[in-house]
Amino acid sequence: MAVISYHDTVPVLYDLALLAVIVYASNLLYIITHEMGHAILCSATGGTVMNVYVNYLSLSGKTTFIGGNGILTGAGGLIAGGILSVLLYRSGMWSAQIASAVIAFRTLSECVLILPGADITFLKGTYIAPLIVGIVLVCGYITYSGVLKGLGRNVDLVNALAVAVVAGGVSAAYLFL
Repeated sequence: MAVISYHDTVPVLYDLALLAVIVYASNLLYIITHEMGHAILCSATGGTVMNVYVNYLSLSGKTTFIGGNGILTGAGGLIAGGILSVLLYRSGMWSAQIASAVIAFRTLSECVLILPGADITFLKGTYIAPLIVGIVLVCGYITYSGVLKGLGRNVDLVNALAVAVVAGGVSAAYLFL
């Protein structure tokens, strides 16, 4: 019978605590980047940002604005999250790669989150929605394929593209119906 000592469990608990901190910080970074993406595109299209709110406990946020191009402003958060996931992955640090996977997941989940007030429901029926979903899928593919390769897993390009096409088709079908 194997006996687990104090010295065996401390490194595992330390690693779990470090992972929890990285995942929490990644989620918070995603929310800040997402809301700033809305604010930047609002300002770039001539609008006025009234408030950017980030709740660090529930990991949620809200940007209120007046004017500007509402469609592009709504898409800003998704674009910002996708770009951030790729940039973090490309940094090469293992903690940044974990963060990039978390941020890519949050961004991809925003594309299928069909709740009142969600960014993707705001874009429903617009000409830009499939483009935004496509950008997010490409960023997610770049991030996840890189992370999987780093873990020693073989990434089959055909399978990954098939998943992206199905996800894009489902999203586009919802957005235009």
